[in-house]
Parts: sequence; C-alpha cells; structure tokens
Amino acid sequence: MTDEELNKLLSEAQSGDHEAFGLIYDEYSGRIYKFIFFRVGHKEVAEDILSETFVKAWNKISQINSYKALSSWFYQVAKNNIVDYYRLI
Repeated sequence: MTDEELNKLLSEAQSGDHEAFGLIYDEYSGRIYKFIFFRVGHKEVAEDILSETFVKAWNKISQINSYKALSSWFYQVAKNNIVDYYRLI
C-alpha cells in the first residue's frame, strides 16, 4: 500500500469510515499478530490481544496525526495489551 493510500485511509477512518479502518486492519494485522504471538506463545491469546489492540485503535484513531505513525502506534498498543495480559495471569 502506498503512502498516499494509507494517508487517505487514515483520514477516512478518522471520519468514522469503518471500511477504511478495515483496510488499515488488513494492512497491519498480520505483522501485529506475529509480534503478539511471539510474546505470548498461544494462538487464542494472541488473537484476543490482536482484537483488543484494534478495538482500542479504532476508539482512539483520531489521536494519530500522521499515517507514518500508524505502524509504531499499533505496536505500542499491542505491547501495552501484552503487559496487561501478563499482569492478569
């Protein structure tokens, strides 16, 4: 996906477009899942944390100022969710 496409999708998602956010999810979810799975080692737990990550991301998408920050932001949200998971077990 090009920078222009990501920028457009981010803008649309920030305006409440679920389909645009779905395309952002499609772009990043595989990488974020691998990041999570490597740290928790369980498929179902990784899927749950991935889901939580993108729900939180959807709820706070307006906080992102640039499409260039999306990737690192998703990783940070996922990392925080992983920490929360380990606090609860």
